[in-house]
Parts: sequence; C-alpha cells; structure tokens
Amino acid sequence: MFCSNCGASMPEGQPFCTNCGAPLTDQQPLQGGNGASQQISPKPPKAPKAPKPKKALLSWIIAGVATAAVITGVVLGWGHIRNFVERTFSSPEKYYQTVEKRAISSATDALVDTTDLAGSMFSPDSKNAVQGSITVSMGKEFTGLISDEVGTDMSWFKNAGMIFTLDQTHGDLIGAKATMQLNGTDIANLDGMYEKDSRMIYFRVPECSKQYAGMNLEDLLELYYEENGYDQTYAMLSNLVYADDSQIQAIMGAMPDSKTLNKVIERYTNIIIKNLDEVDRGSEKVTAGDITCSYTTLEVEIDSATLESIAKDVVNTAVDDKDLKEIICNFAAAMGEDGDELYASLQDELRDADISIDEDILIKMVVYVNGEGEVKGRDIQIKADGSEVATIRYLVTEKGGKFGAEFRIKTPDTTISLEGDGTKRGDMIKGTLDAKVSSYGETHKLGTIEIDGSTKDDSFEGDITFAPSEEVLEAMLSEVDLPPFLTDMVRNIKITLSNHSSKNHLDVSLALKSDSTELVTVRFECKEVSPLDLSVPSDYMDPEEWVQSMDQSNLMTLIGNLQKAGVPMSLFSDLGDLF
Repeated sequence: MFCSNCGASMPEGQPFCTNCGAPLTDQQPLQGGNGASQQISPKPPKAPKAPKPKKALLSWIIAGVATAAVITGVVLGWGHIRNFVERTFSSPEKYYQTVEKRAISSATDALVDTTDLAGSMFSPDSKNAVQGSITVSMGKEFTGLISDEVGTDMSWFKNAGMIFTLDQTHGDLIGAKATMQLNGTDIANLDGMYEKDSRMIYFRVPECSKQYAGMNLEDLLELYYEENGYDQTYAMLSNLVYADDSQIQAIMGAMPDSKTLNKVIERYTNIIIKNLDEVDRGSEKVTAGDITCSYTTLEVEIDSATLESIAKDVVNTAVDDKDLKEIICNFAAAMGEDGDELYASLQDELRDADISIDEDILIKMVVYVNGEGEVKGRDIQIKADGSEVATIRYLVTEKGGKFGAEFRIKTPDTTISLEGDGTKRGDMIKGTLDAKVSSYGETHKLGTIEIDGSTKDDSFEGDITFAPSEEVLEAMLSEVDLPPFLTDMVRNIKITLSNHSSKNHLDVSLALKSDSTELVTVRFECKEVSPLDLSVPSDYMDPEEWVQSMDQSNLMTLIGNLQKAGVPMSLFSDLGDLF
C-alpha cells in the first residue's frame, strides 16, 4: 500500500506512515471499472513552502516611497522639493547662506565661461591660432539714399570686411594673415610675420607680388625720428619696438585660470555671507510689470560693526591666501619683479591697515527667493549717518509663462528705472522694458528695450534692441544739422545688439535700423583654428623696391577682383594715368 499523503510505500496493515506519520487505516483501495481493487498511484511529495523573508515588507514600502518621490519630483520639480527641505529644516541664517552661495556659484560659472573663451583664444600657451572677422554691411535702401545724396551710384555696395588669423604657436615667430573682402568677394590677401629676436617684419600681398618685403622696426623708428623728431608718436613707437615680447606674453600667461578665479571670488563672497548671521525670514507678494508672485523674503541688516567684521575677515584671509599669492607672484614674475617680496610687502600693509569705520552706515537688504531657492530680486537701502545714500532694486516675477521685471537705482536727486514684462517658455524669453529717468520732480522716458533670446546657463543669447524715445531723438536732432533724408531716418532709429556666442565661438553684432530698413550692421566673430604654416623667408626686398616692382599687370589683378565684387568700371577710368 501507499501513503495517500506523501506517496511512500508501506506494508499492508501498517497503521501509520513511517515517513510522514499520516494514519493509513482509514484509506480505502480504489475500485476499478470491473469491481477489482486498484492500487493508488503514489503522489509526488509536495515541495516545502519557502519561508517569506522578513525584509520583504520593508522593501515594498521603500519601493513605494521611491516611486511616489519620483512621481512628485516629475510633477513639482526637484528644485521645489530640495528648496522645501532646505527652507523647512534650516534656520533663516543657514537658508540665507545656502541661497546666496547658490546664486554666487551660478554667477561665477557664467564669468568662468567668459574667461575660458578669452583665455583659450588669446593665451600665448594656446595650441591653436585665432581667426576673427569683422564685417560692415549696409542696407539696399540706405545705399540708395546715399546715392541720391552724393550723386554717385552706390547701389553696388553691400558689405566690406576682413578675415584675419593670428598665430602665436610658433615660439619667437608670430604669424598673421588677412583677407580683404568686398560684397563677399576676396579682393586682396596679406601675409605677415614678425620675428622677435631680430625685430624683423616680413609681409607680402600675393595679388601684387609673390615676393616678401622685409624691414627692421628699429630702422623704421630711426627714419621717423629723422623726419619728425621726438614726439608722442615716437615715444609710443619706441615702446612698441623695444618692448620685450616675451614679457608681454608672460603678462598674458600670468592671468589666473578660470578655476583659480572661481575659487577666489567664492572665497571672499562667502566671507561676507558668513558675517551676516542675523536674518529674518518671511513671505511677501511682490509685483513687477503686470505679474504678481509670492516669494520667500530674507531680510538682512548690515551696520558699521558688521562691515568692520567683514573687512577684518577679508584682510585676515588675504594675508595668507595661497591663491592670491600665486596670482601676485605670477604677475610680478611677468614684470621681472620678485613676487615673494611683493606679496610680503602686501602682507605687512594688510596687517597694519586701519579697518575702523567712523561713519554710521546701515545697509538693509531684502532678498526675494522663489520656490526653487533661486534669488529673483533684491531691495538694497544704503544710509550713512541717518541720510539715504542710494536705494537699489531689481525684481523678476514669473507666473504662467509670463514674467515681469523691474530695475531701479534711486539717489536723493535722481531715479533711473527699467520696467516691463513679457513671456518666458523654458529658457526662451521675450519682452519689452521702458527706460525712464526722474530728476527734481520731472520724469523723462529714455526709450524702450526689446529682449528676444535665451537665458540658458545664466548667459543671454539673442537680440537686445533699444529704441530711443521721441523726446531723446528731438534733443539729439536739435544739436546737429543733418540732411533731410538722415533726419527722417534718425527719428525712427533702433539699435540692436546681438549675441550668438558659444563656449568656443564669439559672435556679436551691432545693427542700426530705421523702422524695418537696415542702415548699418557691424559684426565680429572669433574662434580657434589650426596653426598657420610659417617659415622666415630666405629672400626678401626692401619695402620701397617692393612697391616699385609692381606694374600695371599687378594692378589689373586687383581691379579684376573689384570688378568681380560688382564695383562699376567707371570708378577705374582715371587709374591709367598712374602708369
């Protein structure tokens, strides 16, 4: 027989299963269809149930909380959650320090990006050359008006510019290349080199001659002295000729790197923040433009004693500031002086400095903070001996894809303000601000500023357009006597500053427009490029000989390029008399 519980085989008549202990006497044999008894097939033993781990419930709870946190973070934004925790569980003083440090870090990051761009492009240690371009263009309607005024057809003129490359990567040999352009056509090229050791300059214009001309700067200076004597121009040229170029490069190389600059700025601003240890926290509804928001307010008062404390901490830190010492020593070495001695002298002066403040100064500041812990505005009131010196206010409010802005500087006699509103979608911002000045009871509108661009990474990219008010334009026109066509244009003038720079590419332009008519646009670009292929020419001519070597065929090459650019042939009719 078999146990019906575990399936183990047992001898007939056994009362209990010796394997699992189940009773066997009550088990009945199964009957087959013909009435014969049928043996029960043994059942496979049941697998024992694994015990549930004790931490399973806790794991589910943690997973649930994490999921809820993720959903909340997506809906509300992590900035709001982080700020809520910081504001709720920090003292007003601690929260103020957190907010200010974050604001300073953001501002210094933008500054570091700017210094990195300049440093990478113009540092003598750069591994690349720098290529820049400057272009001046005129609108078709504007050139038409000029043509009517001067009596000469100028409609062919669209733009003129120059592309230049400066290469400092070849040690003592500095290279330069420039291409003059007219209406997008290359007119002439200039290849130049300067050899520091010999003070020799080599140059050529391939369209005129493949040969290089060469001259020594000292000889050029001597010729100037013989013709003009000693004057300010001679003194300036002397300084340029006899300047130690390696010293100039050393001075450029002594500029602090972005990391050091960032550390120094944050170090001394943090000193100021730490001394502001009495902060009142509250909330306030504020309005800028047409937008009203509720912001957390952090109120700070800085009196003379606090200013003295800040000054002392700054001085004490500067006395043993390794980064500051490194900057001073680098500049001193570039100037050929002993940096350690210079820093030691500064240390003595700082230790002996009188930092006492005799005036009764009181600075009251209110910082406005949004739900993500970002500083959106400040009110700063400065008093000396009880009298108001100045009040400064800047405020930005944001709600529902719109923003309002207010910037104001007020002194006892004058107030300058900039107020307006617009739209904001992510990093994209577009709006209009009115600029006004009030003095002695009279208010004058200076003009309007239109903003259209992006504020990504705390830097602005886009267009800022200023349109002077009628009052300002009338005052300007009353001071000058302009032709009628220019007067009409000036009455509708707009100035647009455009910035489309990136981390390693500078791209800015300034445009003058009258209504929708383009008058003049100046654009400047700069970026890094591969080094030039430079070598000192083995054969070169005296500059005078080089000029005399040019003939009519050389001139015709230039004229041909000008013709390609669209310059009328009538302008070259008198050039034949030169040859």
